[in-house]
Amino acid sequence: MNTSKSFLALPVSVLLAAIPAGLGAAEATPTEPPAAEPAPPTSTAGEVPAPVSVADFAARRRAAGAAQPAPLQRFGGAISLGAGYDSNVVLLEDQNQVVTELDGFALSAAASGIWRAVARDETRINVMLTAADDEYPDHDEQRLLRVGGQITGLFRWRSVNPGFVVGADRFIIDGEGAATAISASATVASIRRDHVDIAGVEAMQLDYDDIDSASGTLVLASYRHWFLLQPFAARRRVEASVRAGAFRAGTDDESYLTLRPALGWSWRFGAERARGTWDLATALEYELRVYDEAVPSESDAEVAHLAALGAETNWWLSSWLAAGAYARISARSSNIDNRDYSRFQVGLRLTATY
Repeated sequence: MNTSKSFLALPVSVLLAAIPAGLGAAEATPTEPPAAEPAPPTSTAGEVPAPVSVADFAARRRAAGAAQPAPLQRFGGAISLGAGYDSNVVLLEDQNQVVTELDGFALSAAASGIWRAVARDETRINVMLTAADDEYPDHDEQRLLRVGGQITGLFRWRSVNPGFVVGADRFIIDGEGAATAISASATVASIRRDHVDIAGVEAMQLDYDDIDSASGTLVLASYRHWFLLQPFAARRRVEASVRAGAFRAGTDDESYLTLRPALGWSWRFGAERARGTWDLATALEYELRVYDEAVPSESDAEVAHLAALGAETNWWLSSWLAAGAYARISARSSNIDNRDYSRFQVGLRLTATY
């Protein structure tokens, strides 16, 4: 495999996974991390994480009949450190037919800072800066650094909650610039006593530094339904979702249609974030990708099937500190030789929020 090429051919799936698009990025907690291919997910929406702000709205509706909810802090953030094992450090590159299964120890660090510019019960507008660093001590050349920022909004209008996200991210591999992604999304959520419905659309412009043929625009539409297992308890739910869209790249062999259904379950043992509270989450995902045209070396256009099963648990040591463990298995099956892969990830994570 030409590793120098792989530094620049960062897969679209990795870029999407690392971008904390969607409303959840602004209020994320350890049990609601952005879903990701290179990191263990618990959200069931694929690349778009669960809108945790919507979950907070639901919790406040539940508390409205009892006591006045505590006001949101103007500033906040989180720091996360992780360590584990990855059986397939390098995912299948979009620009390379060869799968190189490098395994080894994996380290991760992430930080985010949030300014809640508007923090009223009826209106939320947040500004967030993020940074994440994924390292593999046995494969230094695969180090991935992401820095970015987002502006998110969530509102209450009559019986629905419209929201938006705009953001930009810069990706650096082995100290060299790899790609830039600019994204925007809009959602509408309906919160009821025993269920939540969320519909959304998203667009992302992806520009590789040195690969114009793989650069392009992704457009997605999604729908999610939360079955709340207790009234207004968004952290105790079963979730079903579906996402469909298209990626239009510089060439037809890099362009594809995508369909991704998913199922998930989450449960919080305890009323709130406090010492002794446990959070559990699982997710099952499937994605179908149908490419527009065959690559020059093949006669047939690729049809790929991707599946993943993940689980995560977190134990709150205090109201601001949680220790967790995760596991994930994923696989890709393709009609093109050498485009299949499997991956297993397991590890521990410590997250501090403020």
